[in-house]
Amino acid sequence: MTGQYVRVRRACVTSSGDTRRFVELGGRRYSHIIDPKTGLGLTRRIGATVVCPDGMTADALDTAVCVLGPEKGIELIDRTPGAAGRITTIDGDEVNVYESKRFRQFLIEPKEEG
Repeated sequence: MTGQYVRVRRACVTSSGDTRRFVELGGRRYSHIIDPKTGLGLTRRIGATVVCPDGMTADALDTAVCVLGPEKGIELIDRTPGAAGRITTIDGDEVNVYESKRFRQFLIEPKEEG
């Protein structure tokens, strides 16, 4: 088994992204996440997972960082007290992962079975 898990205690984890909710129009992919500057769905492939002491903040942050993009999104997460996050972008075959300063403290590796 490969992968990582997030372990939390007295915290919330939320995720947002365009993995399942999108539409393709004229050969262009539009996310269900709306960019308030354009009024259109995001066209870049992005997803965010955020850990916060409360669910309301986590839910607001995960969507906001998708709109802001990875660099500004990570800055916002790092400025938010108690928040941590991971942002993943996909550009063609290239996958990029960005993590906030506090995100690794919540990660655990799965135990090998066998």
